[in-house]
Amino acid sequence: MINKHVVSEQAVDTRILDMCIKQRKPQVAKAYLRCLESNGYALNIYALSKYLELYLREEPTSDSEEHEIISIFDRIEKECKYIPLVTLRPCIAALCRTYKWEKTLELIKDNRMKEIGSTALSFIIIAAFKHGNVSTGLKLLYEMDDLLMASNKYPSMYDAYLNHYVEKEPEKFDKAVTKIFKFWKQFDTVPIKGIVDKFMNACNKAGWVANYVTIKRDGNCHRCSKQLSQMTIDDTIFKKLAKSVLSKTLVETDIFRSTTPEELNKFKNFIHKTKPYDIVIDGLNVTRGQADCIWLKELVNHFSQDNKKILVIARQHMYPASKWISTMENAYIYFLQNITQDDPYILYATLMSGVNAKFLSFDFFRQHIHKIESRSMRKIFRRWQYTHQYLWHYDTSAGKLILERPWLYEPYPQCNETNWHIPYRMDSEKSKLLYRPVDTWVCFQAPQK
Repeated sequence: MINKHVVSEQAVDTRILDMCIKQRKPQVAKAYLRCLESNGYALNIYALSKYLELYLREEPTSDSEEHEIISIFDRIEKECKYIPLVTLRPCIAALCRTYKWEKTLELIKDNRMKEIGSTALSFIIIAAFKHGNVSTGLKLLYEMDDLLMASNKYPSMYDAYLNHYVEKEPEKFDKAVTKIFKFWKQFDTVPIKGIVDKFMNACNKAGWVANYVTIKRDGNCHRCSKQLSQMTIDDTIFKKLAKSVLSKTLVETDIFRSTTPEELNKFKNFIHKTKPYDIVIDGLNVTRGQADCIWLKELVNHFSQDNKKILVIARQHMYPASKWISTMENAYIYFLQNITQDDPYILYATLMSGVNAKFLSFDFFRQHIHKIESRSMRKIFRRWQYTHQYLWHYDTSAGKLILERPWLYEPYPQCNETNWHIPYRMDSEKSKLLYRPVDTWVCFQAPQK
């Protein structure tokens, strides 16, 4: 029994409706609402919005259900001029199931678009595509990725988009597909496989030729023999990147939780005296607890044979096994305190060495990417990282260390003459940020006309 002194009567209504939704008992919820109304009991806006959640399903909405949704929303809107966010979201989702879906465009004015979240926004985009208002749907789709970077999470938006052109405007299909590909290119979107599959199926039926391909570090597509675009960063952009990253990494962060101002200043003075370097090596990352630092020695020798100027950033406990580096020509080693977080130091040394300097580390600098406020600068940082970071792994079968060179080509959607190359990720990765390029692609060739 619910204690009425603890839970209000109106809260009871909301909880009962919530239970009906969770147990997938829509008819019970509807019967409960009818019972309350027949007894002259008025539900508050929170209970009414909870009731609207019944319509967050895949099945088509009947005419009577559409009228009910609109009627309930009218009651909510009449009761409060400014609809609370917790009520606004289900209102938007339900209205998008009706012929009055455009009412939602009014509801997200006055900077409320970012408030409602990507799920509610996706409902509006789907409704726009389904009702033939493609320009509005695309505008919101662009704003979704600009604000929330979330379009990859809602494949149904692309279903509605493709269905519109397949069923209603097939003569515009080719241009419509190209428009989405350009959208992905603009935002460096790597769509999930489920979305790419839908485009492949639709395109192949429309006369395109679409095939899965694996594109490795050389950037060559074996299907069409086209070469992907090279990834380059000029000096002007690099200087802006270095300024942005270092201001966040060494000034506006909590770096001094794991180091001291004295240690940082000493390191900066050392870099200014000895830069530029060709390669900066994350010594702790490479040794992985090896007492003899054998892998570090192998990598240093490799770069030394290529006549590279080398800096190894290590920890003090590594001194006995790695002090030999300081005796090598054109190689330097710098020992940080054992508790010091070394990734800001690696970034600093590499960026201060200029646009051509590379680094070797397994650290993908996730926390530093998130600290860069400008989206455009985050995109540049990832491109810099892809083209400047060496990785390595130990091949147990061959018994040797394998060095993985930086990527040379654009790992994002791009067009080469008549062909589009679209990278894709697995469906299970739709909510993850990618820190390394994928090698799974689709080669799309538009029909010749």
